[in-house]
Amino acid sequence: MNGKIMVFLSGAICLLSCSAAEQEVQWQDIWDFRVAANGTEVEIGGLLGNSAMGVSGIKTRFDRQSGELNFLLLQKPAGRRYSGRISEKIPVPYPPVKITYGKAAQTVWQRPSEKAAKPLSDGL
Repeated sequence: MNGKIMVFLSGAICLLSCSAAEQEVQWQDIWDFRVAANGTEVEIGGLLGNSAMGVSGIKTRFDRQSGELNFLLLQKPAGRRYSGRISEKIPVPYPPVKITYGKAAQTVWQRPSEKAAKPLSDGL
């Protein structure tokens, strides 16, 4: 009898610890995504598509050479501490050229290219 209880308890602990671990938010689970990039900060917003989960953290990486900002949202079961609302401010050293999401670095925003200036006419 004690063996069955121990097996049950160890299984329950394993399930609880596995479900409490942070998981990556998949891009397709982000709704109403918004981004605003200014000189020293990038603001991202939106909602998680799974109402049972909440944003628990964010991982970021800024490549100074290419100007690319990559971010990855992490999630845990929603509750008092975690909400499905996405509202993050990411400090950057200068305005990014491109913003990507996740390990696959899917492009989610790119700075519009400057319109090429029309060549000056010499009047001929």
